[in-house]
Amino acid sequence: MADLDELKNCRKCGTTRPVTAFPRDRTRPDGRHPYCSPCRAGYHQANRAAALARMAARTQRERDADRDRRYRTRYGINIAVVDDLRAAQHYRCAICGRHEDALPRGLCVDHDHITGTVRALLCQSCNSALGLFNDCPDSLSAAVHYLAMTEELAAIAHAENAVEEK
Repeated sequence: MADLDELKNCRKCGTTRPVTAFPRDRTRPDGRHPYCSPCRAGYHQANRAAALARMAARTQRERDADRDRRYRTRYGINIAVVDDLRAAQHYRCAICGRHEDALPRGLCVDHDHITGTVRALLCQSCNSALGLFNDCPDSLSAAVHYLAMTEELAAIAHAENAVEEK
């Protein structure tokens, strides 16, 4: 009941209010914040945009540091090299040409798994496709040949269906 009878001056607006008009703050000697609730809310509202910008900047710095550490560890290159590659490729996948803005995960670093040499930046789909073909040019050529003869295969299948129907 003592809280109801106590009064406190707000450091911001200078008004005297009941202690209950001041938010609790365990770090303060009296257990209450020095600004009354309306002043504190106004302060936070006025500084919200700046606080969000600081948080976003800090988050971006952390993301950049993580990216740099990952590139150095996995590929022996840094963010500057990757950014140079992006610009040289006009921010597009080196195989399919899709722009990185149209990709949900951006561009991936493609590298030779034997030598570790970085080759180019690819979209996730193209990078995965190369990996599924074990980076083997012969397998990729066979796949290209297979796709090129699709019309021939369709014609053969159509002819077989026509023979079966008779």
